[in-house]
Amino acid sequence: MIKNVIAEQFDNPSDQFVKVLLNKNIYSGTKTQAVLDKFKKLIQKAFDEYINDTITKRLSTVISPDAILSPASKVEDDIEITLEEKEVLDFVRDILNTDLDIKYKKTSRYAYMQLGDSSLKWICRVYIRKDQHLFTLHKFEDTTYECEYCFDEIEQLESIQNVIKDTFEKCKES
Repeated sequence: MIKNVIAEQFDNPSDQFVKVLLNKNIYSGTKTQAVLDKFKKLIQKAFDEYINDTITKRLSTVISPDAILSPASKVEDDIEITLEEKEVLDFVRDILNTDLDIKYKKTSRYAYMQLGDSSLKWICRVYIRKDQHLFTLHKFEDTTYECEYCFDEIEQLESIQNVIKDTFEKCKES
């Protein structure tokens, strides 16, 4: 029941909840309905950003080859990108047509492409399985397109090249 109440406040903060937050040295003026409505939108955005930041931070420690690990537990160094994964990443790199520093990395589950040395600026991930190939794009707060695509042939990714380019631009800006 508590989780349901929290979810409801995340989706549609009540006036009482907004007032509680505003009383935390955020707004000292009169809390009219217009003020509450204005801050409701800001609070919803802050919730979304907080959740996104928290997830990104947690995921970056999981996917980052630079994560602080003891030398014995850093298995990623011994994992090589497969030829099939490299072909997909090379295909995407050709779509991006850039001279910027793009690196390929590998975890035990997938290969990925990142901009420079920052694992937070990953552009795409490639999961190659016997029965399914999955291509995932980095999802940003203002992303309005699907971020996961199943494919059988690399050429199928041509149909989303504008989305790939948009994700790359957002990585450069972040």
